[in-house]
Amino acid sequence: MNPVQKFKYVPLLAVVMLVALRMAIGWQFLYEGMWKTSTLSTSAPWSAEGFLKSAEGPFRDTFRDMVGDPDELSWLDEEKVNARWDAWRNRFVKHYGLTEAQTKRLDTMLDGAPKYASDSIVEELPPRVAEYLTENDWSKFFTFNQAEKRLEVDGEWHMTPDEKARLIWLAGLEPKDPPPLMPDEFTYNVITITADGKKIEGETDAEPTDVQVAFANALDQVYARQARLGFRERLKGTLYGDPQMVGPLYATKIKDEKGEEQKVEEHLPGSMEQYETLLKRYEKLHSDATLAYNWTHLDYEKTKMLEQKAKAIGPIKALDQELRTAALKLITLDQLSKGPVARDPEPVHTQDFLVITGLCVLGFCLIAGLFTKLSVILAAVMIFSFYLVVPPWPGVPEAPGPEHSFIVNKNLVEVLALVAIAAFPTGLWFGIDAGIVGLWRRMKSNKKVAPPKTETEAPKAAAAT
Repeated sequence: MNPVQKFKYVPLLAVVMLVALRMAIGWQFLYEGMWKTSTLSTSAPWSAEGFLKSAEGPFRDTFRDMVGDPDELSWLDEEKVNARWDAWRNRFVKHYGLTEAQTKRLDTMLDGAPKYASDSIVEELPPRVAEYLTENDWSKFFTFNQAEKRLEVDGEWHMTPDEKARLIWLAGLEPKDPPPLMPDEFTYNVITITADGKKIEGETDAEPTDVQVAFANALDQVYARQARLGFRERLKGTLYGDPQMVGPLYATKIKDEKGEEQKVEEHLPGSMEQYETLLKRYEKLHSDATLAYNWTHLDYEKTKMLEQKAKAIGPIKALDQELRTAALKLITLDQLSKGPVARDPEPVHTQDFLVITGLCVLGFCLIAGLFTKLSVILAAVMIFSFYLVVPPWPGVPEAPGPEHSFIVNKNLVEVLALVAIAAFPTGLWFGIDAGIVGLWRRMKSNKKVAPPKTETEAPKAAAAT
């Protein structure tokens, strides 16, 4: 008995409704998959990352591990962020086909220049500056290139504000107070310095010499350029030098029992350390939570932890976004028309691909009635996996959102509907499966089978030989 005959007593209305239900679920799958696919070429591609990060219940760790770094601690690791930028840089250059000049500018943006030079020509250094540089070796970070007649600052060491102020002072100048309003006006006053390096107080109407003007202008230029750090340097400064990130250091002096002053330093935790501490505390409380009171208190702890996470990781992510935005300004409109660069490779992208592919393929099969039973079962398995991410079970916190469920939610209802569809040959009622099965039966019926030889025919055949 074929499957159609087996279910021949199913009412026509039930047949129509089951087929319609199968196709409706298929359309939901297919459209969702197509929409997710359409976002992949935008600046905000869809990802299951947020959904998997919010997993709860007995399979929480399994689903969160699919993300790779669910707590985003890798953003606080300089080596990992630099590796992420290296991979992005290579994709950016290849995707947009950057020229050699564009690639060099991108690398300078990332790593900073090996050295910075002034545009203004400096024929000679002011006497006191030349004498000071001879007596004190500043060549590690500041030099006067006599061949090109330019001031140069090393791209790795840079120049501090105090060092610049020292050179201006030695040149016999000091900044005007208040600064001039006209952009082309010289911004320094001439001062007189004694042999022992002290300023002679009093107003002076002396005009700066050409040597002083050329030196000051060149120093302003090179200082402004070297002050623009590369993104890797800014990353290092943020992770290791920002008091908000690493925590402030307070130093006080107290007297001991002998009346001698002792220096006492106190280091307060920064946002990075606070986030890691709150994260460990949250995970410990989460593993111990069993009662409703525990989950309510855990929500408060999670809010505090996420606030601190934003303070710790937010500046690094903002720096990352600033880099990518600045890089787009290096390319032409023709290059920009190629679309966005591929996303950073992450473990969660494998899950994204499986979900999108599954939605599109299974959606098409359900609509067309192709491999119907297998497609329905696989669709039920997929939806059931979504159900297990945040199952509405006792002892599991509710999923965020307006839905309130207990044991059964809309995902489980859809799973049960798919299981019910799998119990009927809806693909044979309406679908490509009906054509495939019909074609196979016709081929089978047309196949000729030779009749077996009878016992009387065997002696006749032997006599003939």
